[in-house]
This record gives sequence, C-alpha cells and structure tokens, in this order.
Amino acid sequence: KYFDASNGHLLCVPRWGGDDGPDDAAENQLNWTILHALGAPDDILDLFRVGFEGHIDQYTKAKT
Repeated sequence: KYFDASNGHLLCVPRWGGDDGPDDAAENQLNWTILHALGAPDDILDLFRVGFEGHIDQYTKAKT
C-alpha cells in the first residue's frame, strides 16, 4: 500500500533529496527485523529487504 512492490520505492515525492530527511522515510521499517526476531514470519524480512533496497535506490536518485 505504501511501497511500489516492483522496486521498493516509497510512494511519495522524495523532496528531501540527499541533504536532510531521507532517514525519516525509512523509519517506517525501523522495527521490522525486530518483529521477525519476535516470531513474525520470514516474509517480513523479504518485505524489509525490498523496502530497504528501494529506499537506498530512491534517495540516491533524488535531487536536492
């Protein structure tokens, strides 16, 4: 619902660029690995990886 499943990009306008704020967008996934450690299914790690790689890609391409 909040991520593009094909590339992991957050469905938003990446207005922060590389200066300030990209870490705020990734905070939505902050505790997904902890959920897995507490017993959530392995699917949560797959979703985390897609979102994390998408975040890196999306904000690497963002202009300031």
